[in-house]
Amino acid sequence: MQDVHGGNIWKWQNVPGQKVLDFSASLNPLGPPKRVFQLLSENLPNLVHYPDPENLEARRALSRYLGIDPRHIILGNGAMELLYLLPRALRLQSALIPIPTFSGYEKALLLQSADPRFIAWWGIDPFTAKVDKLARLKQAAGGIQGLFICHPNNPTGEVLEKRFLLNLLDFCQERKIWMILDEAFIDFLDQPEVYSLIQEVVSSTRLIVIRSLTKFFALPGLRLGYGVGPEEVIGRLKEEQIPWSVNVLAQRIVGEILKEEAYALESRKFIQAERLFLLKALAEIEGIRPLPGRVNFLLCQLTGEGLTSTRLAATLVEKGVLIRDCSALRGLNRQYFRIAVRTREENLSLLSALQRICL
Repeated sequence: MQDVHGGNIWKWQNVPGQKVLDFSASLNPLGPPKRVFQLLSENLPNLVHYPDPENLEARRALSRYLGIDPRHIILGNGAMELLYLLPRALRLQSALIPIPTFSGYEKALLLQSADPRFIAWWGIDPFTAKVDKLARLKQAAGGIQGLFICHPNNPTGEVLEKRFLLNLLDFCQERKIWMILDEAFIDFLDQPEVYSLIQEVVSSTRLIVIRSLTKFFALPGLRLGYGVGPEEVIGRLKEEQIPWSVNVLAQRIVGEILKEEAYALESRKFIQAERLFLLKALAEIEGIRPLPGRVNFLLCQLTGEGLTSTRLAATLVEKGVLIRDCSALRGLNRQYFRIAVRTREENLSLLSALQRICL
């Protein structure tokens, strides 16, 4: 398995004579809330102290925000840390991964010598979009101990109805399957609570929800995520987690960024408008078929002859533009690439470059 991620700006930051536009990392294009930099500056003196090993202040802030007891909450060095800890903490021997999706689940399982099983499930074509998704999952779930669902899904941007997710959770409960719901991109939806299962965690014995705080707030370098699950599972995760994995600066800003309601509303409105603009403009470029995702990125298919996503990505790099080549992502091929939704000026630069290449 090839481990491929977007966001490696450091590899390309010295492209001669050009400013690099990064469409490979799916972050909030508005950047962090303005207050964040002031908060970080104010807390620099705290770098002389070890972080709180219990992340107590940050967990209490999340508890108030979610309305969930802090005993059900764990902080992580990004959502990725918690996803990598889960197979060991849950003692998973096998898990089902609907594809195409985030490649980190497979790697997390393999690191623990667990068996990842795959099912082509997320709808990248009209056939898979119309089949009975719940029935297909149930049919493929024989003998598994875990199920990874990325919701909204990366890279397709699809969103599932809450009723569907509740039915799937009921099935997992009956079969004693751990349902691991990765909601890293949930905050980009207009009404996250309408689609999330995070409030079901307290009453469920088989649900774990993982979220990122650095994608929506555009702070990936700070590394901050959290998990919500049964108290016993949270305890197991803490036993597996290295001490002080969350730094003191990350800990100190949690409570403040969760108060940024105006920023959240502005971000969702801005991203929705730019996504629709990009969707329409991309569809007008011959040889490109964008898939109508619901969050801050779009998966696109190259429909013409000759041009591959790898070649397209390499050509764009020469023009100072980074995209996510999805050819190595399980369930996709060399026709697919993903782009983030950026500002109008940046989006126009990408569209101009694509038009010149695809002519």
